[in-house]
Amino acid sequence: MDSSALLVGASGAVGKELVRQALANQSYRTLHLLLRRSLGYGNHPVVREHVQSTLEPAALQLDSGPDAVFCTLGTTRKQAGSKAAFYRVDHDLVLAVGKWAAERGVASLHVVSSMGANPRSLSHYLRTKGEAESDLRQLPLRSLYLYRPGLLDAPQRGEFRAGERASVHLLAGLQKIPMDWASRWQPMSVARLASRMLDFAAQAEPGCHIVENAQLQSGTGD
Repeated sequence: MDSSALLVGASGAVGKELVRQALANQSYRTLHLLLRRSLGYGNHPVVREHVQSTLEPAALQLDSGPDAVFCTLGTTRKQAGSKAAFYRVDHDLVLAVGKWAAERGVASLHVVSSMGANPRSLSHYLRTKGEAESDLRQLPLRSLYLYRPGLLDAPQRGEFRAGERASVHLLAGLQKIPMDWASRWQPMSVARLASRMLDFAAQAEPGCHIVENAQLQSGTGD
């Protein structure tokens, strides 16, 4: 494909898989990565690493604007250390990526959110995700895709999350339930999510599109 993309969040499970698939499928002529630390793509013919000690999308300067921007940023309160630190990543930094894309007229922005995202949720996690979605939708973006996967199945994740793995196995049993609504709760593999994000990016349409877990699982169009 004769186009370019920017990915913010390449060090995470979804981001790493998205890079792997984009390179394997030759999805982009150039793939820019905004990172805190290098992932070792220094001399890669397709990948361009932009390393900043503190991620500041506004400071990123590219010779030409990318056709698509992917944001797979995400942490947990435990990882971040506090609710405020979590909010700075999952809301403030995500919104900063959106503003960067809007200011440069990027054709499409693709953001990983969460199933159940709601700015009025009692859950701080889901409320933060919902507020990020709401604020992104206020930006003058040509095309915005908000992905709401269920529990992520990421066995290759560097850290071990016992509760998460147990939940994945439990929810996977829903695949045996012959009801359409069961797909809403099925865990989402990072490989599947990355693949669907690339699919939607390749055929992005104007407007705001919320892609729920069931749609990601089914593989149907927007």
